[in-house]
Amino acid sequence: MFKKVFPLVMILSVLAVLLSACGLLFGPDDGGKDAQSAQQTAVMQTVAAVMTQQAFETLIAQATQIASQQSTPTPQQPTAVVTEVQNTPVQPTATIVLPTATATPKPLPCNAASFVKDVTIPDGTELVGGQKFTKTWRLKNVGTCTWTKDYALVFVDGASMSAPASVSLKSDVRPGETVDVSVDLVAPSKAGTYKANWMLRDASGRTFGLGNNQDKPFWVSIKVSGYKSDDVPSAIYPLDFVASICQAEWSSNAGKVARPCANVSQSEAQWAAVLLNPKMEGGRQENERALWMHLANPNDWMQGFYPARNIQSGDRFKAWVACLEGNTTCDVQFSLDYRIDNGNIENLGKWSETLDGKWTQIDLDLSAFVGKNVQFILGVTNKNSKGPVDAVWFVPSVQTITP
Repeated sequence: MFKKVFPLVMILSVLAVLLSACGLLFGPDDGGKDAQSAQQTAVMQTVAAVMTQQAFETLIAQATQIASQQSTPTPQQPTAVVTEVQNTPVQPTATIVLPTATATPKPLPCNAASFVKDVTIPDGTELVGGQKFTKTWRLKNVGTCTWTKDYALVFVDGASMSAPASVSLKSDVRPGETVDVSVDLVAPSKAGTYKANWMLRDASGRTFGLGNNQDKPFWVSIKVSGYKSDDVPSAIYPLDFVASICQAEWSSNAGKVARPCANVSQSEAQWAAVLLNPKMEGGRQENERALWMHLANPNDWMQGFYPARNIQSGDRFKAWVACLEGNTTCDVQFSLDYRIDNGNIENLGKWSETLDGKWTQIDLDLSAFVGKNVQFILGVTNKNSKGPVDAVWFVPSVQTITP
């Protein structure tokens, strides 16, 4: 700003000096002048005025040029601008602490149970159709009321499995205690998967179970195999192979063989069962005992090693072999082997059978073994390449025929 005003001030100062000079040169004198002097004076004033005008215009032009040059910005190198930040103290603000919400504890219900474990029959246990079993659950009383003997285990829905409608508790169960509750059941006869739901019932008839709302049941879930067997009969022949099924040692290519015997699993793929009224191929219904041998896969085999018998005069091995009615894939080979005094195994005969409506009768004279301890081995092999087979030894026995 100072640089723009200064030239103007200089111009005005010069003008003032010129005007003062003109006054001194051309001003009237005290002595007066004649006409010629007056005329010369006028001419000189005119010249002075012109010079003054020219000088003024020259000064104005110079001042304008100077102002123009000074008003045009000259490029400058950028300079860093430092901004001073005032460290203004921050006034502390008050922190408002809201109270933490505390959940109100839900009161414990009078009747409530929690599942601890399956004591018997875990989920998916395989059983034989018609097999009796006992299911036991371990439960914990997580309510505030004692379960008395007036409380009961009750069936809710699902497969009843011949269960009673309810089973009363045998003793009191105080809050925090556990108890084993059991029910006797029977596996359905048809193969498949079965499940039954159970709950507890208090003395007032209200049912309760598991979960936050005490409305979830606990259950028993089993798988029934196709295996089934009639009860093992008493012996009616000197060596009754059906009655002695549990005295024999059984083996197969798959290992274990299911049988209707104590402490024997009935969930095996291969089985030997008792049929007291078998329906044989050709649709013929019989009323005599038979051994049913089931082989699950092609080329499977099974053998039963029976206790040795001291052969007597007149002893004969008798049986019929056939397929079970309805087993369209039946294509098997029966075999009767033996060994004397735990010696080498020898063969007495082999017979093939298919589902053609015909049976094969076997009647062998054992007189060559009289006085010897002979162990007989009943066997069957699945020759079919398509599926399982069900073969039948009908009335297999050693009978003594007297003349």
